[in-house]
Amino acid sequence: MGGAQTHVELLRFLYARRATGDLQPLLNVLSDDVDWCSVGAPGSLPWSGRWTGKRGVLAFFDMVAKEVDVLDCQLMDHMEDDDQIAWFCRMTYKAHGSDRIETVDKVDLITFRDDRIVKFWEMFRLEPVMSYLAEARKPQ
Repeated sequence: MGGAQTHVELLRFLYARRATGDLQPLLNVLSDDVDWCSVGAPGSLPWSGRWTGKRGVLAFFDMVAKEVDVLDCQLMDHMEDDDQIAWFCRMTYKAHGSDRIETVDKVDLITFRDDRIVKFWEMFRLEPVMSYLAEARKPQ
């Protein structure tokens, strides 16, 4: 990491870049074998699952983009222990085909090794997201 930049500062930067749709800075700090997981029961969320490597992470973001537009992700608070960080986030999104905007809380668990992200797991409060997506998919 560029000398004095902490993992927290790096993650703030990466979340801000992601909000603009720029994934390249994230890809630059992922390990080649990164373990990327969006926790949820199979079929609970279209993008729940586990991916490995940078190609897998790109497939994850493609899957999310097929379902929703992420409008905002506020970093609310975090806990840090050596090379592990837990971010408490508030994500605002809109499903394709819906006018309703939804906000949900989530936790992102990030693990670094040698200044590379080796693990990223996100956990949502599933009920509000599942309910919203089911409503958004109903024929109008």
